[in-house]
Amino acid sequence: MKHTSHRTMVRFAVALAAAGGFAVAAAGSAQASSYMGWVNNEAQGNFTFESSSQTLTVRDTRADGYGIEVEVAGKHSQYAFCKAVGNGQSHTCHLSFPKDQTLDFTIYGNNFHGSMTDAASYDFPV
Repeated sequence: MKHTSHRTMVRFAVALAAAGGFAVAAAGSAQASSYMGWVNNEAQGNFTFESSSQTLTVRDTRADGYGIEVEVAGKHSQYAFCKAVGNGQSHTCHLSFPKDQTLDFTIYGNNFHGSMTDAASYDFPV
């Protein structure tokens, strides 16, 4: 997985703040309702998750030949997928997982030949 420099993280934080969003670490409090995760290797993209409405928005942020896919796993083998393909494209999915559980979000790049990039995983409460 590509190492992310401090400068890259600062640029990301500034861009995120300018867009009116915020990031919460994977160990964020259960009271927070907005979460964000990202991947930055061969593919570049991010997602936001609003736990109160269970709205997941995935963004592809680079013209690199990869779409961005997020897999969401809950209790009892429940899964959901949401994908955005194309630089600057986003896609919003509405999930319906039972409340009072922690969901596992895995974000990765996926090209049209079936190749996947290294993934990043996040756990957020719903």
